[in-house]
Amino acid sequence: MLRHHRDVIFDIKMKADTQYTIEADMSEFYNPRDKKIVPVRQKVSFVDGERFHLYLGREFGGHLILKANGKFIHTYHIRDIDRKRYGSDPAIKPAPFIVMMHAPTSPQPVAAPTDAEQVMRVIEIKKPNYVEQKNAPPTPPEILKFFMDGGEATDLDPNKIITQNWIIGQLAGSQAYLIDNRAWAKELMGTKFRLERVMHKSGPAIYMIFNQRAGLRTLMNAARYSLANTKIIKITAGAANAKQTWGAARGAMNDSIKIFAKEEGKIVIKGGGIAVLFTMAMDTAEWYKDYSQIDANGKHKKDFTDLFSKIGVDVVKAGLSAAIASAVVAGLLSAAIFVAGFFGATVVAPVALLVVGTLAVAIFVGYRLDLADKKIAASLGEEDLTAYLSKKSQAITQYLGEKFSKEALYKDYHEMFVPSGQTSVVTAK
Repeated sequence: MLRHHRDVIFDIKMKADTQYTIEADMSEFYNPRDKKIVPVRQKVSFVDGERFHLYLGREFGGHLILKANGKFIHTYHIRDIDRKRYGSDPAIKPAPFIVMMHAPTSPQPVAAPTDAEQVMRVIEIKKPNYVEQKNAPPTPPEILKFFMDGGEATDLDPNKIITQNWIIGQLAGSQAYLIDNRAWAKELMGTKFRLERVMHKSGPAIYMIFNQRAGLRTLMNAARYSLANTKIIKITAGAANAKQTWGAARGAMNDSIKIFAKEEGKIVIKGGGIAVLFTMAMDTAEWYKDYSQIDANGKHKKDFTDLFSKIGVDVVKAGLSAAIASAVVAGLLSAAIFVAGFFGATVVAPVALLVVGTLAVAIFVGYRLDLADKKIAASLGEEDLTAYLSKKSQAITQYLGEKFSKEALYKDYHEMFVPSGQTSVVTAK
C-alpha cells in the first residue's frame, strides 16, 4: 500500500467543534496520523480545522465516504475522478487528491443550516467534460423515468408480477417471435392448413397441407409437407416426434439469446437476442432507480451485485420460457396430429391461429415462470430469486474477503519464526 501510494488530503474549515469521519466501502487505507491501517467500513475521525492526511494504495477501489457529526456529506470515487491506470511500476506515483472546504466569508442566512447542509452549500464539485458526457442520459429523461418507474406492481395482478415493464417485455418477446418467423408467417398468413392422414404401402403418414395453391408461394412451394420436413418442424415446434420436439425446444432456447445467426448462407438478426437486450436495458433502468437512493450512511439501496443477479435471472428465464413454450406448442399440435392419425379425421385450422396460439402460450409460460420464481424465493425467505442470489453473492464475497485478507493470511506469521531451541553448527574445512 505504501509503495508510491496516492496522497489524499481533507482540508476542511467550516464550523468549529465539528467532527468529521472518513470510511471506505471496499478497500482499506492507511492513516499516517495514527500509523495504522483502517479496515473497510471502519471510521477514522478528525476535527474541523485539522488537515487530515491519508494514503490509498494504487489498487484502491470503491468510495471514500465523508460525514460531519454523523451526517452524510459526500462520497468520492477516486477512479472516476482520476481515470489513469498507474499499473505496478513503483517509479510512477498516482496523482494526489485534495478536498478543500472553507466557510464562505459572505453573510450567512438568518436561519442557520445544519452542518451537512452548510457543507453541501459550500462544496461545488466540477467534473471533467468527459465525465459529464459519459453520464449524460442516452435517452430523454422522460423515457428513462418511464422505464425506471415501470417495475412498480399494478392492480392487474394480485401476485404482483404484471407490471408496466413486464407487459412491454411480453410485447417485445412477441415481436421477436414475429421477426424470427417472418418468412413463413408472412407467406402463409391468411391461409389455412390441414392435417391429413395419407395411406402408403409402407403405412399411414400425416401431412400438413395448405389451402393456397403451391405455385403462389416462394418459401413453402410444395403441395404438401411431411411433419419431418425442416420447414414444418419450425412451424410446428417438432410436433409428433419426441426427438424433433426436443431439438426444436433446444433450438428455441439458443435462439432466445442470439443476436446474429447464419441462416441459408447469410447472417440475419435474431429477434430473440434483441428482446433480451431490451429486457436487460429495462432491468438496468429499474435497478438504477434503487441504486440512486442513498441512505444516511452513504450506502446505495442496491449495488451492482443486484443488477448482475437480475440480468442473469432474466436471461435464464428467457431461455427456459422459449424452450417450454416450444414444447407446449408441440404437445398441443401432437394431440391434433393424434386425432388425425388415429381417427382418420382431417384437422383444419387457420395459420393465424397457430401464430396467435404460440404467442399466447409463450406469455402464459412466462407468467408461470415468474410466479414460480416468487414462490421458490418465498420459501427461501426472499421476495424473488434475484434478491436471494444477490445476498448469497455478497455473503460469498464477504467470506472470501475475510478468509483471504492480509490479517487472516498473516495472523500466524510470527509463529513461523519462533526459535526451536536447537542450534546447528556448520564448520568449513
